[in-house]
Amino acid sequence: SFYAEKSGTVTEKVTNALGSEVMNRTFEVSAGENKTELNRGNLPAGVYFYTITNGRNTTTKRFSIN
Repeated sequence: SFYAEKSGTVTEKVTNALGSEVMNRTFEVSAGENKTELNRGNLPAGVYFYTITNGRNTTTKRFSIN
């Protein structure tokens, strides 16, 4: 989940450990707490970075698939 200060467009991006973009989507959110689901079924095992950008705010988290 993530917090959006105001309603608007959010970009969700996933990159692999080498920095290659493997997923990218854009969607609208409401102000406040929001949730998104990541379909990891198509990704092979490895380390990935998940980035959400909403206006000037960017959050990146690391995750791995075994």
